[in-house]
Amino acid sequence: MAKKTDYIDAQRQRVGNVPNWGRVPAILTPGTMEAFGIFEKFGFNYILADAAEPSVPGWLCANTATVLSMADLSGGAVLLTTGVTIEDTGQMQLGDGVGGAFWPAATKEIFYETRLKHTIAGTNVLKLAFGLIDPCGVTEICVDGNTRAPITAVDHLCFLTDIDTGNAWQFEGRKGGVTDLNALTQTPESLVFHTYGFHVYGTTTALPGFCDVYYDRAIIAAGQVLHTSIPVTGLTPFLCIKTGGAFIEAVYVDYTMCVELR
Repeated sequence: MAKKTDYIDAQRQRVGNVPNWGRVPAILTPGTMEAFGIFEKFGFNYILADAAEPSVPGWLCANTATVLSMADLSGGAVLLTTGVTIEDTGQMQLGDGVGGAFWPAATKEIFYETRLKHTIAGTNVLKLAFGLIDPCGVTEICVDGNTRAPITAVDHLCFLTDIDTGNAWQFEGRKGGVTDLNALTQTPESLVFHTYGFHVYGTTTALPGFCDVYYDRAIIAAGQVLHTSIPVTGLTPFLCIKTGGAFIEAVYVDYTMCVELR
């Protein structure tokens, strides 16, 4: 049986005393708080189910002509490689695609970070989104077509890019029909690792209620999402890649981690 990778789930622990989180900067993880979370490093504890529907332990994968494998990189990384046909898609959601463990609320801060790199194989073809989403089963997360916001109509907090219509990262929050889409100054780079993170402070104005965005562990003020677009439903970590042309695109995920106040 495959061992689940570095779970810290359903335990009352102080994040500062959990070894997996010891190297996370203080700005992303307070040293003393009752919390739960996950740290997936995509290393040796890794399996493939079958060629048609491969999977990573604990993650629901749904792929259209996309291959999921373990990358040949130091420390291990999960690799999603699209097919060469336009709109070929690969995606991953932590859990069963139904329930989400991370639930934004007025007094429950959330911290998220991932480290990844991706290709830019052709001009104006890459679509990539990752962060937290209201679980949507095998429904495609990145929508087809030439759209600046390549994300399906469910609640989420996520980084996204659609090089079809603009060469820049964006950060988006969606709560019901209220969307806050913010352009960042950072642009996607081919096959260069970066860390992407965000900190949800709360869901009401009094606390205050907003979400700060981090790129390479530096705060990006332009990405801040207001409380009116922070979901108040169960969310789960996800990643989705899609090719918008006759080019193979790929994304390498070193780790994904998330923690929330109890």
